[in-house]
Amino acid sequence: MTRSTSDLGKQVPLSFYLAPRRKPGVHSLEGFSAIGSGIYLRDTREQCQDTTLPNVILIFGWMGAQLRHLQNYTHAYTKLYPNASQIVVRCNPDVFWTTTGTRQRRLMPVIDALEALHCFPPSSSAQPPPRILTHVFSNGGSLQMTLLGHMLQRKYGSTLIQRFTTSALILDSVPGNCVVIRNPILRVIVLAMIYTMHFHVTQHAETAKERGMDARCELFEESEHVAHIRVEPERYWASVQDIWAAAISKEKVEDQRLLEL
Repeated sequence: MTRSTSDLGKQVPLSFYLAPRRKPGVHSLEGFSAIGSGIYLRDTREQCQDTTLPNVILIFGWMGAQLRHLQNYTHAYTKLYPNASQIVVRCNPDVFWTTTGTRQRRLMPVIDALEALHCFPPSSSAQPPPRILTHVFSNGGSLQMTLLGHMLQRKYGSTLIQRFTTSALILDSVPGNCVVIRNPILRVIVLAMIYTMHFHVTQHAETAKERGMDARCELFEESEHVAHIRVEPERYWASVQDIWAAAISKEKVEDQRLLEL
């Protein structure tokens, strides 16, 4: 039976327009397991034996970052440090109207994963000390990491964590008035700021140096916000490796100083 042309004039249900449309894209991170809402884990804890490389990499994505964007970083880290476990934390726009209690509950899987990876005391003496590289993007990433820092501080105390953990912190396109410097998750051996403009960044780097951190800045003038790897990928990842090498070098100097006391 031929469809009448009058059918073409029938009203389309409103639900047709309101129904979510499926868009092609990445819906999971290759090699990762979802361990919470917007939290993903790549667990290789039994493989990392080289004490000069990170054994845990924490990535705090910028607000609204899609998995297809974040996997550009997870893929690169997997190539650079294949034996390191990775934890990815996304940040959705609802962070602005979600209660602190809800946000804390959402971040609990991160603490559970860090504990399972022997990142905090008490841990077996047979386990090597954790070596954590934290990579934070923009305002959303800094909000998530700062809240996690408060949670860890309440649970473990900052002094105990700082004695136990070595880390490097990379801030990519984070606002100049960043609270991360005032409240680091871990003992930050090397702090790196990757940015596109000078606003307050160099001032905060000097503040970090006054607090004993090896702080350094990388200015990317040709790229936009959180888009530096698209424009200068070689320089970007070379900087990441230099930052980690500096953290290990500084830690060895500190260990030697403690032995001589």
